[in-house]
Amino acid sequence: MGRLDRLLEELCPEGVEYRKLGDVAQYAKKRTEAAQVNESTYVGVENLLPNKQGKIKSSYVPQTGVVIVFEKGDILIGNIRPYLRKIWLADCEGGTNGDVLAIQINRKEKITPGFLYYVLSSERFFLYDIENSKGAKMPRGDKKAVLEYRVPTPPLPIQTEIVRILDNFSELSEKLATELAMRRKQYEYYRDKLLTPDCGTRWFTIGEVCDLSAGGDIPKGHYSKERNNKYRIPIYSNGVGKNALYGFTDQAKIENVCVTISARGTLDIVRYKKSLFIRLSD
Repeated sequence: MGRLDRLLEELCPEGVEYRKLGDVAQYAKKRTEAAQVNESTYVGVENLLPNKQGKIKSSYVPQTGVVIVFEKGDILIGNIRPYLRKIWLADCEGGTNGDVLAIQINRKEKITPGFLYYVLSSERFFLYDIENSKGAKMPRGDKKAVLEYRVPTPPLPIQTEIVRILDNFSELSEKLATELAMRRKQYEYYRDKLLTPDCGTRWFTIGEVCDLSAGGDIPKGHYSKERNNKYRIPIYSNGVGKNALYGFTDQAKIENVCVTISARGTLDIVRYKKSLFIRLSD
C-alpha cells in the first residue's frame, strides 16, 4: 500500500468516491504560436526528468508552427516510454507537444491540482499506464485509457491536508538526499586524501597486513536455504545483491571481521563482513 493510499484510509475511514479521470479533467485543447514559448516555458518529453523528478530547461524550442498551451496547475506526463515515469505539476503557463499529456482539471469543485498530481505520480497509476501502453521499441501511453483511470475524490479539505502531508514528506526527503550527497562527497574527499602515496604514511602490500582466503565447498550436512537458530552464518557466492546470498550454515570459514571481494568478473563488489562462509560459484 502506497503512502497516498494509507492517508486516504486514515482520513476517510468510511471510504472514498472514485471517478474516471475524464470525469474531472481533460487534455489541454488551446493552441498558440511557437514564438510564444522559450526554453523555460516549453516542455517536451526530452526535458521532463525520469522518476518523477520534474523538468529542466528545454534544449530545443520549436521556432515555427503551434504548440499546446498548458496552464499553471496542469499536470504534464511524458507519453513516450511511460516506464520512465515522467511527470510535472506546472508552476507556470507554457507550451508542449503531442508527446506530452497536458491534463487540465475542469471540475475544480471535485479535485485539486496538487492532489491529482500525487494520484497520477503514484506507482499504481504508472503501472496502469505501462500496462495500457502500445508499441515495443518506443511504447506510447494510451490517451483514452489514461482518461479511464479511476481517481479518488475525497472532500477538498481532506485533499488539502493530504497534499500538505505529502509536500512536507517530499521536502524532508529532498533535504535528506542533499545531506547524504554532501556527506558522501565529504567522505570521498578525505578517503582519497588519506589514501594517496604522498600523504606521508607508510604503505604496505595487502599480503603484508592481511590473510587471504578463498571460497570452497560447503561442509556436507551443514547447509540451510533459510536462516534459523542453528544455521545463522551467511554463505556468499559471486553475485549481485540478493543473488550473492547462497544460504546459511553453522560452520564459519572466516571467524573474524573481514573484507570480501568478488573473485571472478569485474563486478566491483566489496563488502565488510563478520563471520561467514564463502562459496566459489560453479
